[in-house]
Amino acid sequence: MNSIFNKKILSLIFLAILIILIGYLFEILIPFFFGILVAYLLDPLVDYLEKNKIKRGIATTIIIFLFFLIILILFFLIFPILSIQLKNFLIEFPTVINTLNQKINFIIEYLQKKAFLQSNSDILNNILPNFSNLITGFLRNIVSSSLAVFNIITIILVTPIVSWYFLKDWDDIIINFNSLLSSKT
Repeated sequence: MNSIFNKKILSLIFLAILIILIGYLFEILIPFFFGILVAYLLDPLVDYLEKNKIKRGIATTIIIFLFFLIILILFFLIFPILSIQLKNFLIEFPTVINTLNQKINFIIEYLQKKAFLQSNSDILNNILPNFSNLITGFLRNIVSSSLAVFNIITIILVTPIVSWYFLKDWDDIIINFNSLLSSKT
């Protein structure tokens, strides 16, 4: 009874540590998760080609190449639309800023007339700390956006390679995984 309880406690501790590790390493593991997902989805196509006398490695290469070629074509079909929308946004952005600036000036003038704010120095004293926080937040967003772009590039480059390896050995992986599960029960 005590050894079964100890095994369950040990299993729960191991599971908790595994979940914590995955949480910390999630960004590194994303290409592997995508690779496993792609391999899972494309395995029936590779199995079909394998049944038609094509070696698994060659079938995997063909299917992975076609899959990512389709993804690339879709990207190039969508990219021009997104770039046009981004261009239009950047063209309209100064107008939005000018409108916002006019509204802020109107509010400041209104508050000055109502004597809520005493002078321009009071306005500056109230706005400057908020402005510095805004600039700091903006710079943080730029850095995090740069890291996000790096992560996306990493995913784009690593996922096809991981997918190929998982898909090539998918049947062996499943057999080993099933034997691992069946030996524990």
